[in-house]
Amino acid sequence: MKPLKEVLKNSLDQERESVKTKTIMRHDERFERANEIFGNGKNLVQKNTASEVIRETFTMLVKDHAIIDLCRSRLLSKQHIITKSEVIRAGLALLNKISDAELLEIAKTIDKVKTGRKKQYKPFI
Repeated sequence: MKPLKEVLKNSLDQERESVKTKTIMRHDERFERANEIFGNGKNLVQKNTASEVIRETFTMLVKDHAIIDLCRSRLLSKQHIITKSEVIRAGLALLNKISDAELLEIAKTIDKVKTGRKKQYKPFI
């Protein structure tokens, strides 16, 4: 039986050698490889073609958030993965296609939500 020190040294040497021979994949190569393995001919991961993005925070009702999750589930059942942001952007794309009169009618049905953050409780010390 080999001593533990020798076994560990051999194991580390083998690991170092395997790391040297592996090629490191770029981020986009990983997505391309994932598409090859899991995509079944479909492009599951698409590259971001937008040159600029804006990070924004919204306040919404629980029922509206549930609609986003429902849309994501419906698309997932069709083997299409979509983020919450993409669901909102899809909705914006639809709103952009309708007339001003239709947009006004929809806007009138939206519940108003108090914006801002809740006042945090500060205990008296």
